[in-house]
Amino acid sequence: MREKVLAILDDIDEDIRDYDGDNLFDAGLIDSLVVIDLVAELNDELNINITAKHIIEENFKTVDNIVTLVESLMN
Repeated sequence: MREKVLAILDDIDEDIRDYDGDNLFDAGLIDSLVVIDLVAELNDELNINITAKHIIEENFKTVDNIVTLVESLMN
């Protein structure tokens, strides 16, 4: 699943995929508009349903957090 998420992130911005810090927001790589695009792509490509309750900063702070969110919704 991680590779699929990474491919989607790569389509949005390669720098997001390669970032290894602890906060994509603070690094300026992700903002609310990017989150909206990312959620739409993840929902469409992976056939999951990320809802408003999932759209919190903690779930999108790092690539690992995004992968964890997706994996939790897949199960």
